[in-house]
Amino acid sequence: MQGFDAMTRMRELLDKIKEADDAYFVEDKPIMSDRDYDALVEELQSLEKATGIVFSHSPSRKVSGSVKEGFTKVEHSKPMLSAKKTKNLDDIANKKDTRVRVLDGFCDFFFPLVHVAQDATYEIPSEFVEDYGICPECGKPLVKRKGAYGDFIACSSYPTCKYIQKKEKEVAVATGEKCPKCGSDMVFRKNKKGETFEACSNFPKCKYIKGSEEKPEPTFVDKKCPKCGSPLILKKGVKGRSSFLGCSNFPKCRYIEPYKE
Repeated sequence: MQGFDAMTRMRELLDKIKEADDAYFVEDKPIMSDRDYDALVEELQSLEKATGIVFSHSPSRKVSGSVKEGFTKVEHSKPMLSAKKTKNLDDIANKKDTRVRVLDGFCDFFFPLVHVAQDATYEIPSEFVEDYGICPECGKPLVKRKGAYGDFIACSSYPTCKYIQKKEKEVAVATGEKCPKCGSDMVFRKNKKGETFEACSNFPKCKYIKGSEEKPEPTFVDKKCPKCGSPLILKKGVKGRSSFLGCSNFPKCRYIEPYKE
């Protein structure tokens, strides 16, 4: 690539890299994958090496100066994998490496961590554990965990101990209204998502919920289902579709036919 074309391409790469940096670090909305970003930086560094030209705002520029005294060098106990993950995929695609060898390298690093986590003698360091008490079944510390329906308190030695602390039932607060079906007090309740709704205090004998739509009575037509002999009913189509006739014995019988007015 000639000098002028190379500089033009370098400016294009710098603009794309800056746009990606702003999207990632400022707006928190990445516009490209790490793999694509690394490819842009590598191409820029290759052109800088070939031309000997490095723009002042290039990400390859390093801050000059010496390291201040007083800082000690720290080595990672395990290799950092994030810098190599996209390169491994490219090497496999270009047949410079095999997926078996790449996976072997990952497994050598990952599985020892799994064994440590599964070790029953492993204890969470106290400085990282809030005081939620002691497990009544095994004596290990209780910790807060996240579940599909919110946080809960459980034993830190899971899966060896599967103790989960039961939540105390909240006292239902009356709304001041009466259930229109059975006359019992209406109370505030919460569903699994934490949303509040008003329902009858006589549940499960009365399942009335305020605001729930009552199902309309089916509209029967003077026609029998040709499959099972049950009466046909008029049903409304969904999403703007036309009404149709369906068997009243649904879901045992799924017969339907177009409705002609």
